[in-house]
Amino acid sequence: MAEPHLYFIVNPNAGGGKGKQYGETLENELKSRGISADINYTTGVGDAIKLAGYLPAGTTHIIAVGGDGTVNEVINGIQDSSVVFGLIPCGTGNDFMKMIGMSPSVHDALDQILKFDERPVDVGYVKTNNTQRFFINNIGIGFDAVVAEKANKLKYLGILSYIYSVVTTLVTYKEPKIVLRTNEEDFHIDLFLMTFGNGTNAGGIFKLTPHAKVDDGIFHATVISGVKKMRVFDIFPKVIKGTHLGEPEISSFTTDAGTISSLVDLTIHADGEIIDTHAMEIDVSILAGKQKVLFGM
Repeated sequence: MAEPHLYFIVNPNAGGGKGKQYGETLENELKSRGISADINYTTGVGDAIKLAGYLPAGTTHIIAVGGDGTVNEVINGIQDSSVVFGLIPCGTGNDFMKMIGMSPSVHDALDQILKFDERPVDVGYVKTNNTQRFFINNIGIGFDAVVAEKANKLKYLGILSYIYSVVTTLVTYKEPKIVLRTNEEDFHIDLFLMTFGNGTNAGGIFKLTPHAKVDDGIFHATVISGVKKMRVFDIFPKVIKGTHLGEPEISSFTTDAGTISSLVDLTIHADGEIIDTHAMEIDVSILAGKQKVLFGM
């Protein structure tokens, strides 16, 4: 293996501004350990994609310092390269962190990174009638995405932003009729929520796809449909624990691809970041073992 050269992309606004402190701590850690590395800070949405797409010559590992949104941007920026991805988590939900066992401590996460435990993981790809995106943890369509859209505007509330957004979105949400096609079957659904999970968690605390693995070559999909609003308060505590899959309004399956059609606009998120609010045709597929990632566990 070539001599490792690390490139860090720091989102200073991650975790309600915690990212700036993480970046400063990281700089001091690298200096004290005598490690030469590149560090760059994002200045706005989409910046991490651009930075990741134009890496300095000789870069072997790119490390995102931020939350799941930063993870998603960096992953999208490196899909045309062979660079290894790593993470120092400091976001609100930190869902992908749970799948690779990274510590939220800068010092400990850097220790984990420097072990260079590289493993291939799957990457998801989603294309709508308006846009396209890679993702590494999950996508959500319907209620899940509307909640994410609202929670992203309330990140100063921390993890409470998701809980508040669930309750307030529930009041006005109406289930659109959609058609879901997989390699195995077609489903006509009054959609409350649908997620294709490469990872287990969404929104920081919800285990929507509790059996998902980042390296098994398939999505674990969960669909909630035809649910009465008051039932949500029975179901969601079970979603937090990951014990919801036996509920009558919930179906789950595994697949490597899916197509969703709707006559009305759908909101969709990728790794918690809203990518489309007017999606009517959605194609989802998995790229098995596409990305090498540094694991901490």
